Amino acid sequence: MEPPKPEDSLPFSAIERESTWHDGRKVTYPVKKDTGEVDWLAVLFTNPFLAEKMADGVNNVMGAVSDAVKKVGVGGPHIVSRVPSAAQDANDTQSAPAGGGRTGFGSGWGEE
Repeated sequence: MEPPKPEDSLPFSAIERESTWHDGRKVTYPVKKDTGEVDWLAVLFTNPFLAEKMADGVNNVMGAVSDAVKKVGVGGPHIVSRVPSAAQDANDTQSAPAGGGRTGFGSGWGEE
């Protein structure tokens, strides 16, 4: 008795065509065993040329996304080109509000 072939357990039959891909491999046409329709998922499995081209396309898209993310990060922190005249110097020692440093309402903020 002959052991079953691995392709017998597949849900599709791969029919080889006479035409070839650019790299010389045969084009296969997979059909579902139960309906006879094209099995589109099996097209990738039975035609490695297509799977390789699709992987190259995904690789190119992911590379473009990676480059875009890197370019966004290159800008770094935003540097202020002009300091407003009303800005307080960080080294200024007089940082307590007027009125002896009281806090809360009526602490002297905005009061003269």
